[in-house]
Amino acid sequence: MIFRSDSALVDLTKSKAKILHVGSPGTHKIMDELQSDGKSKWCKFLNSARNLGIHTNLELITLSKAQMQQGVLPLLPFLDSVIINEIEIALLCGEDPNPVSVDSQSNWDLIKKQATRVLNMGVNKFVAVHTPKGVLAVTRNDFFIQPSVSLSPEKIINTTGAGMQLQLEFFMRSEEHTSELQSH
Repeated sequence: MIFRSDSALVDLTKSKAKILHVGSPGTHKIMDELQSDGKSKWCKFLNSARNLGIHTNLELITLSKAQMQQGVLPLLPFLDSVIINEIEIALLCGEDPNPVSVDSQSNWDLIKKQATRVLNMGVNKFVAVHTPKGVLAVTRNDFFIQPSVSLSPEKIINTTGAGMQLQLEFFMRSEEHTSELQSH
């Protein structure tokens, strides 16, 4: 948890964490609350982490376009990375989502444009977008696409936890991954 029952933010100066992974803005009453400066507590918390050299990452749940625009866009300048799905990236860009199914193809050109747009809205290092067909990641200088492992549809029970697993892989290999992206 990132807040205590008294609503005070965690003191990150006592943390040895290298990565702060937060999620689901728009669903946390305390953190979503706007302060006197017009920013949410998320902004203060993420800014504190970045000032301490902690990599900040955000995951989302699918909200309405308005909730994405109001609650998530202001957070982007305080983030080092965003790892989300094709529905969430479209909503962040103010577009109608076009979900990818296991039987359809990902529109990688569109997803790359959307990810680049979100990166240019203030994300510091990279934006990654996952679909049932793979993942696309963009940095300021490069991008890559990694196709999903091919499974027959009857072997896929559901996608619960797929995004979290992807994020874990990104961060477990973060130094290797960052070097790989920078070397292309």
